[in-house]
Amino acid sequence: MVRYDQPSRAGRALGALLAGLVRPGEVYREHTSFQTLGIMLDCSRNAVMTPEHFQRWLRQLALLGYNMAMLYTENTYALPGEDYFGYRRGRYSAEELREIDRAAADLGIEMIGCIQTLGHLDQLLRWPEYHAVTDTSAVLLVGEKRTYALIEKMIARFARCYRSRRIHIGMDETFDLGRGRCQNLHGYRRGFDLFNEHLRRVTALCRRHGLEPMLWSDMYFRLGSKTRAYEDPHARIPPEVKRRIPKKAQLVYWDYEDKDKARYLAMIRRHRALGKEPIMASAVETYQTLWCAPAAGVLPCLEACREARLREVFLTVWGDDGAYCEFNSALAGLAHAADAAYGQIPPERARLGARFQAVCGADYEAVMTAASMHDPDRLYVKLLWDDPLLRVAWTNEQLRFASVWKKLDARFAAALRGLHPFRNTTEPIDLAHAGSLLRFLRHKIRFHE
Repeated sequence: MVRYDQPSRAGRALGALLAGLVRPGEVYREHTSFQTLGIMLDCSRNAVMTPEHFQRWLRQLALLGYNMAMLYTENTYALPGEDYFGYRRGRYSAEELREIDRAAADLGIEMIGCIQTLGHLDQLLRWPEYHAVTDTSAVLLVGEKRTYALIEKMIARFARCYRSRRIHIGMDETFDLGRGRCQNLHGYRRGFDLFNEHLRRVTALCRRHGLEPMLWSDMYFRLGSKTRAYEDPHARIPPEVKRRIPKKAQLVYWDYEDKDKARYLAMIRRHRALGKEPIMASAVETYQTLWCAPAAGVLPCLEACREARLREVFLTVWGDDGAYCEFNSALAGLAHAADAAYGQIPPERARLGARFQAVCGADYEAVMTAASMHDPDRLYVKLLWDDPLLRVAWTNEQLRFASVWKKLDARFAAALRGLHPFRNTTEPIDLAHAGSLLRFLRHKIRFHE
């Protein structure tokens, strides 16, 4: 008999049964304090996961205990009457989004639209067609009627395609808000005022279509900081700005790498001081990397969220600078985070490995062996892209630390030995690709020597 309070818990229980974690005659219990445990997959950095492959991910996520998912789509979805929106970018059609939503709903997973309604729109605004709604190269023009007509189309698309009544409207990292055509047309306006005005109008559009918005919180803290730092303890958000934050807009606090639980707790308190209960966004490390790396920030983040009694957490799967990571390797990071969310921190490695093998069909230790190519300075990425004739990265790193490449080569050799039994394994996680990368990097080191 399996008892559960929502479908994702049943999925988690089925994953435990498949992994052989439930012994006959014994009671097996798991509990999480999180109401929402989700993921956000980046589909805006050169790689857009096919609907078929993402549906496979959804099945695996359900067996790991996840109950929410987002596809981060800046302009990688089709909009009626907007031919350049997602042009040559692998955009999702409306029917593909509906198909994904149906598959997710069958598994008890809430699909939430995840778009950008202010910044990070450089791939769209480069087209002359959108000059009228452009403030700067990546930021929409606040106050322009045509801006809100476009945003309403974006919102309406997800209101019709997804059954969830929530939507993520982005709005992060708009550092040059109001400093382009907006200033030329209307003169200087304080960033706080522009941001709140825009959020108020976008929130109203969401409400018109029956949606509750959430947005990245960083700009409120950055605009109040002299250094534009998200976690600046001296940042000041004026009382009138706090009062004007729309009540129906939920803030998402993101922090992807911090290892200090105390900092997470401090930032959660600062969000609550704004009158908001934040959603927490952590990350598995798939950005600017060839293979998902162990994310040092996930466990302290989850510990802090548990201590602060936050109810909603999700893991981002970013693809910055070209999405050249083997994204299926991220499933190991997501399995690790799920085990921590449902149990002890850190998770028990043997149980995690058994569940990962049963749910994702891959050897957890082999995936972690491939991840050992990673280092905090991402030397292996620099080596991969370094021009073999100019040798800029090679020379710079060797000047810093003379034996750096020899040490890296030794680590690559050890990883290759560990991956040898998997040298022909391409599915479900491409361990053969990891081996090819390691061999190529070793060849490049020897070429430079």
